[in-house]
Amino acid sequence: MGGLEPDDYERKKLAEFEEYLIKKKKHPLPSFWVPMQRIRFLQSCGYNLDRAYKEMVEHSNWRDKALPPQLTKKT
Repeated sequence: MGGLEPDDYERKKLAEFEEYLIKKKKHPLPSFWVPMQRIRFLQSCGYNLDRAYKEMVEHSNWRDKALPPQLTKKT
């Protein structure tokens, strides 16, 4: 994503998130969740791990429903 590399703080928070997923036995996130996307969601949720996970799951569910868009005769 954009060729940016995470800084030390972001790597630390990402490692904490990965530990959280294992410790809380959370369902694994889909493969499209590359590290920089996970960091983006962590940042937007103020690095609140529970909230970030919830937002990622909701986004994944939306993607499953909305993408790819269904073509109809009207479109």
